Amino acid sequence: MDDLLRIRDNVLIDMSVNIWVLLILSLGILLNLVAYNSIQPVLIGALFLFGFMSLLGLKGFGGREERRAYLLVYSVGWFWAGVAAFMAFANDSSQIVATDADHFFSLATDVELSGIDLKGIVNISEGAGAILVWRYLYDFLSSIGFDKGRYIGVNLNVALVALSAVIGVKIVKNVFGQDGVRIRRFTIVFALCGIFWLFAALHVRDAAVLFAVSLLIYFWVRYLVSSSVVNLLQLSAASLTAFLLFGLLRAEFSFVPFAMLVAGLAAAIFESKVSSKRVILIVVLALPVTSYLLISTTPELLEHLISNKEQYADFALQESNRGSLAYNLILNQPIPIRLVIGFVYMLIFPIPFWVGFQLESPYHLLKSFHALFMYAITPLFILAVWRIIASKTHRTLPILFLFFITVGFTLSIAFTSIETRHLGVFLPALLVITMLPDLTATRDLLAYRNILALFLSFMFLLHLAWIALKFL
Repeated sequence: MDDLLRIRDNVLIDMSVNIWVLLILSLGILLNLVAYNSIQPVLIGALFLFGFMSLLGLKGFGGREERRAYLLVYSVGWFWAGVAAFMAFANDSSQIVATDADHFFSLATDVELSGIDLKGIVNISEGAGAILVWRYLYDFLSSIGFDKGRYIGVNLNVALVALSAVIGVKIVKNVFGQDGVRIRRFTIVFALCGIFWLFAALHVRDAAVLFAVSLLIYFWVRYLVSSSVVNLLQLSAASLTAFLLFGLLRAEFSFVPFAMLVAGLAAAIFESKVSSKRVILIVVLALPVTSYLLISTTPELLEHLISNKEQYADFALQESNRGSLAYNLILNQPIPIRLVIGFVYMLIFPIPFWVGFQLESPYHLLKSFHALFMYAITPLFILAVWRIIASKTHRTLPILFLFFITVGFTLSIAFTSIETRHLGVFLPALLVITMLPDLTATRDLLAYRNILALFLSFMFLLHLAWIALKFL
């Protein structure tokens, strides 16, 4: 009887999701048609949607859950891309992300730069990898009759975010097995994430970074679940490739593969049933190569990190004039305090959450939606962390690895940029961790509701404090 009820509930959930997908997809089509006054955005959108859906239908690329995730996330991203097309996101020169979007679109479509190779683009922008892919796509579609409209690059971003959701589903399967409830929950949660909407809707490189980081996390999780030599060799190849290419997407992310190696080693050491063979294999095959590459590029990387830290400090100062508390309460604090407060701030930014609802730009609008999303997700993350601490059964290698990279990268970004856009590319790891509590069980559901009530009360008091500091 319980099985029949569960099947009935699953069918009802699937029907509800399909209705929402159809509605959102239809609105996305309408918004893009009206915004660009052209059928071309819809044709390009259909190309990316059905092209990758067909690819995911091939054996070895994906299954039903992966196709469902791609369809839902692509539909939501396409909808927000249509919304963003109505809004001017270059009105304020201080909005660094709006400038980024225009900058990347210009570099990807400028005819005068068409003859410049990868090395030449690197001298112009640190996002050379994304620019080159965009450029090839714009040139190819232009050669078959399409205009070089911004929607081409944006639709590629939407597809990359949706493919990142597909990779996330595969990670969930590796960590929790063929758990239909958790897979559906992860898919819906991923589709509701405001920072992913931002990556999809704007012409920025973060969608490509998200896809690349998610793919590397997947290789790590797959190895930690099954420590075969084949998986290790694939992980080593993926890590080496990432080390060489991540700098073409965002220069300071060159250290990411090394940081994941440290997290993998830490997970292997702290896991209750540690495999010495696994640790030895990681150290012998991966550590020397990655360490050599890191050491060889350390001076340039450190110089770039320091430079970017100063730039984002200036940007945060400008943001403080918009109502942000980041500059006064975080950036001026000693490093230990900055790390602690910054870690929390990264999960609840912006304060106040309604700052983006002034509709000055889609960037700030989507960040405000993301804050509301994090209000629901952060209590679930807290519950998951508590379960990891309290129970050895939850301290598995992949869970510990995901926990370490979530905490580690959040702290590193809190120390440098305090930019949630940078943290967003690591959010898939956090979202997988939030799948650990079983919300179909009364114990976990009640615990989540209690933590949520306390967290919302804390946020209410924090906003009251902001109002007092701002106006009193």
